[in-house]
Amino acid sequence: MPKFEVQINRDKRWITQEIHDEERSALDTAKTIVKSRQVDGVRVINDRLGPDGLHRERVVFEEILGAMPEAPIRLNPIEEGAYCGSVEEVYGLESRMTIARLLRKYLESRVLIPSELLYCYSPLSKLEDVDGALLPAAVDRMVTLHCRANEALNAKAWKDELYRWVAEIGRRARKAEGEKLLWKVTLADFRRVLAAVSKCAFIHEEQVQLLRHVIARETYKERNYLGKLEVLLACLSDELSEDTLKILDGFIADTLNVSQVIQEILGSRPNLSNALIGLLDLMEGKAGPDALDDPDTVKVLRRLFKENKLPSGLTVLMERVTREIGGRQPLARNDPTQEHEAFLALMERLVRRDGVAGGAPVAAALTRRYGLRLEQGGATGWRLSIEGVSHLLRDKARRLHYLFAVADCQADGQHMTAVAEEVVQVIKEAANLDYFVDPRLSTTEKLQIMSGLQRALMESTLPEVLRTRVCGRLDDLLARYLVENRVVEKLDSPSDSLRVRAVRLVRFCGSGILIEGKALTLARSRVLHHLRQPNFVEEFTRDVKEVKERESTVREFYRMLAESGFSAG
Repeated sequence: MPKFEVQINRDKRWITQEIHDEERSALDTAKTIVKSRQVDGVRVINDRLGPDGLHRERVVFEEILGAMPEAPIRLNPIEEGAYCGSVEEVYGLESRMTIARLLRKYLESRVLIPSELLYCYSPLSKLEDVDGALLPAAVDRMVTLHCRANEALNAKAWKDELYRWVAEIGRRARKAEGEKLLWKVTLADFRRVLAAVSKCAFIHEEQVQLLRHVIARETYKERNYLGKLEVLLACLSDELSEDTLKILDGFIADTLNVSQVIQEILGSRPNLSNALIGLLDLMEGKAGPDALDDPDTVKVLRRLFKENKLPSGLTVLMERVTREIGGRQPLARNDPTQEHEAFLALMERLVRRDGVAGGAPVAAALTRRYGLRLEQGGATGWRLSIEGVSHLLRDKARRLHYLFAVADCQADGQHMTAVAEEVVQVIKEAANLDYFVDPRLSTTEKLQIMSGLQRALMESTLPEVLRTRVCGRLDDLLARYLVENRVVEKLDSPSDSLRVRAVRLVRFCGSGILIEGKALTLARSRVLHHLRQPNFVEEFTRDVKEVKERESTVREFYRMLAESGFSAG
């Protein structure tokens, strides 16, 4: 049964004064203490037992009566941050991640997440008034970072614009607080919240603003981060719309961006490498050997990640993984002799046959981590690190994916020569497709890996001449594989009817398993060979008896042809 603690503040300490079984009696006691004006502050805490057996606290009532001096909280030093072109973009994930980094100390001291600052006026007003020096410092820091990145910006004009955005964010939050129909709804009945929001506004954008306000208001009452996360997860259900899921995902992402939450989710870990592997398991929805003993919160998160329902949460966690890998903290502090093996284990998880998880930032982080073992720094150290990581990747497909990704890491392009040389070295040694893929894989898996390499190559920032030549070489290897292994012939087996064969070939051509080039042209030529046969339609529909069904079958086939890239002629 939940208890309600009446706490008073004296000498900068909160002390439990009384414990009540009912909220009303606790509130009456708190208000009586407020009237006495003999303490610095009064609050009522709802203490309840969570599903994992831990106690969760929620502030039901709080009033500060006297000044509670404390050490000033400073900004967290950051060297880059999200650039927003409008006030709407301030609400976005990248902006909230920047707010979380810049105001980390302040947010953690107040048990806040960025969305609560943006959608709930009370915490925003406290940041503006009670902690007045921090907001101007934060604005100044962002102005400095933005002007450094964009010399066209006028510092004074841009600062004025940011302050206008802060005022607009506050105005919207105050307006949302004025909706009386929303005053009594709580996240305990999320359906009722959605119904109330739909009654308060007819325009979709206004409904979204109000819903986010209610969620922020209710999570703000939770006095620990894990409690916020549990409340948010409890709102999720299969019948929620995609837009509503996206909103909840954003709030969940904010809580997952808190180190304390990650530590509680992962539990005690022997070293950083083990913790990062555990985080990657969670992100991929993988259950460990002790999964049955995991708290309900972890089980729910794992399922949601596996179902791809938390894209923002995934972004936040991948950013954390990237930051930790690119940092200086040892991966195996408990056993320094295992540092190299720990690095290899992380590289194995992140550099895959279908690409680098996290893209260029992860490739850069792995390169920086490798560089910690080198004496050289600067451009020389970066080049040696690229070569070092490349040579550790014995699987050639994974090696190329790393090189394509790391090519995008530095705008100055000083490292591009080293990347290009590594790519050329890999390609020069390739005699056939099996150089890049495990011979034991199926034909479909082999073709997917190769076409994935071609796509990653063409999307990379490698010089165009090199991209064209390498992609052509990969295409040659693919085409030779199709011929030598009679892949097209097997799809066009004479034992099947013409309709089955033609449909199978067209689906193969339109599946995306091959990109434009010689290999795809080979497959298409077999389809065109059939189409040019005399009486193709009659042969194609030979085993279809009804006239209407024949017409429908032919229409469907020509629709498939168009979608698969075959021209009308």
